[in-house]
Amino acid sequence: MAWSFIIAGFLLLLTGSYLDNLRGILLPVLTRLFLLSYGESSLMLVVGNFASLLFTFLLIPVTQRWRERPIVTGICGLTLLTVLFALRVQSFGALLIFSVLIGGLV
Repeated sequence: MAWSFIIAGFLLLLTGSYLDNLRGILLPVLTRLFLLSYGESSLMLVVGNFASLLFTFLLIPVTQRWRERPIVTGICGLTLLTVLFALRVQSFGALLIFSVLIGGLV
């Protein structure tokens, strides 16, 4: 195994753990900004986190089936749709769907 991959993986894990710790800081901000309860705000973060995990696991068989270019094109298209969907979020249910999309794109 190449040491560059091991170092890159370690740095990605370190960055991911740092970003996970930011969720605690964001909770009061999201609560005030979106006028949600702490339970609703934390549910939004948890749903996004589970979506990130699920999309990552689904990416493994997808990369074995298709080449990189169609996958990257699909992810870019999904990102564009997510940005457009952000303009339509006006309810808590839509906010949860949005957090699934954002979590999946992470």
